[in-house]
Amino acid sequence: MARHVVFGTGQVGRPLIERLVAAGHDVVGVNRRGVGAVPGASIVAADATDASTTRAVVDGAASVYFCLNAAHYDRWPQEFPPLQRGVLAAVEATGARLVVLDNLYAYGPTHGADLVETVPAHPSSAKAATRAAMTAELLAAHAAGRVEVAIGWVVDDSRFRAAFGVGATPLDEAVAATVSWYVQRSAAAGVPTHVDGAADTGQV
Repeated sequence: MARHVVFGTGQVGRPLIERLVAAGHDVVGVNRRGVGAVPGASIVAADATDASTTRAVVDGAASVYFCLNAAHYDRWPQEFPPLQRGVLAAVEATGARLVVLDNLYAYGPTHGADLVETVPAHPSSAKAATRAAMTAELLAAHAAGRVEVAIGWVVDDSRFRAAFGVGATPLDEAVAATVSWYVQRSAAAGVPTHVDGAADTGQV
């Protein structure tokens, strides 16, 4: 039975844990406080920025999944990279495969061009630059043969759509549903609609 370690037990991590358990794997979920039971899985507490702790959690795993986010959205540049570096170092030390949840921030506005994997990163904000640097760090580790990395991109990364699903509050869903209704109603009537944000990058 393969052992899988999932860092992050929120909107993406928890459903992933559930699927891995359903597939018959030995699964460990990791979050900051070790809370949030998932039937069939072990949930442990760990600070992903602590290399020794993270390595102990990862030891023996075939695959490790990075589904973490910074604790404070307005402090991505300070809080996000250390989380990834801690997990990346642990995976490199133990030889596990690393699967990373990414998003579209790094691409920046495409000005109508198709958004495909061959489009180069063109960050247009501090958060976007942070995400671009984190992705570059992963790709460099993979290219050097230090870690086997697979990156999955969230296609629709708007915070309105992220308000649906596991962990979303009724208020989150109500706000998202209202915005969706407003846009759809206006579009059906042929009326121009304005929503703050960049629809092609998910930055709102």
